[in-house]
Amino acid sequence: SLKVGDEVAAKVDLVARKRTMRNHSATHLMHKALREVLGEHVQQKGSLVDAERTRFDFAHHAPMTAEQIRRVEVLVNDEILANAAREAAILPID
Repeated sequence: SLKVGDEVAAKVDLVARKRTMRNHSATHLMHKALREVLGEHVQQKGSLVDAERTRFDFAHHAPMTAEQIRRVEVLVNDEILANAAREAAILPID
């Protein structure tokens, strides 16, 4: 068992990290698509992101129709298939 002061080595699982990064990006795409389909009032209320899946919790005044779900899915998939360049940056808090 570990004790305070023990030395440990951490190793990043690069496969899991890449999958998690993709799912994290998917939450941003879903939020954008939901706002386009349902309206600008849609707000993220939570999410779960890991290497295997993602869940996006949001607020909206009514259940989504099958057509709205289809439209969101098409928008997200179109964006993924466009394979747009992405950029990451570390920004100051202020």
